Amino acid sequence: MAGLIEEIQRDALDPNVPVATLLRKVKVAAVKMQLGGVEGWVENELNGYKSKEDLPEYRLLKGRPMGLNPYQGWLPIVFHEAEVNKLLSDCSVFDAVPSLETTTQNHDPRDTLQKPFPAENIAMLNKILNEDIGQMGNHLAVSQLSSILSAVRNLVLDWSLRLEQAGIQGEGFTFSAQEKSRAQVSPVTYNIGSIGNFAGNLGAGNTSGDITVTSVKQDTLKRLVREVSAGSQQLVEAGANPIALGRAIDELRAENDKAEPNADKVQGALIDLRTAVSGAAGNLAASGVLALIHSMIS
Repeated sequence: MAGLIEEIQRDALDPNVPVATLLRKVKVAAVKMQLGGVEGWVENELNGYKSKEDLPEYRLLKGRPMGLNPYQGWLPIVFHEAEVNKLLSDCSVFDAVPSLETTTQNHDPRDTLQKPFPAENIAMLNKILNEDIGQMGNHLAVSQLSSILSAVRNLVLDWSLRLEQAGIQGEGFTFSAQEKSRAQVSPVTYNIGSIGNFAGNLGAGNTSGDITVTSVKQDTLKRLVREVSAGSQQLVEAGANPIALGRAIDELRAENDKAEPNADKVQGALIDLRTAVSGAAGNLAASGVLALIHSMIS
């Protein structure tokens, strides 16, 4: 009988299994192994986030600020100051995973959705622009919401693989005392950026640690640099963050050129690269990159 961790891996790889269903199985595993941080993350994803401080990076999107002109329809809101435009385009997504799945299923990926600005922001912008526009908000592509679901699916898959690598698989829906103990002390968490009181880890609050690079295999590093460079355009088109992707590969390329790469710098770049590629979930090139990253971390 397959263990729960293997079942989670299988569901994470199956696009027909809803992410909400996948998360509920993660919750079962987290509760049984007393991984409070993981359980908390799952609760936020299933029920929605309450504050921006708790939002993981993959839920911080960039929209297109627009205002509804009664005669000309939706028009872009653009200022001369790049920083103001950047702030206006910030779009935090607090919605629960079930709601996001319903939205993405009921719309074409190319459709545009509106996230309205708060009334006080609209009043302030009207005053600055000397306009009287009743509706303003960020316009997002449905595909951007899909990227959140893909990121969650990738995180769960990676977390379950880390558990398996630590010798934690379970039997059916149960875990041995040894597996539960190992889950508390093994580095089985997944660094997913700043998540408020989770301190950046899926599972923080446990005694587990971050991923680490204990040694640098230059042949694998060279292959990773080559494959990401060759497939960068494909990765970006599939949803990878182009800026983060470029910075990570530049850092890895710089370390690869050294006689003895710095393991700490490689570790940081690998974390950044994995985060950047998470938006391209399901893409063949992204899967290959993630597999290479897994082979370089412990």
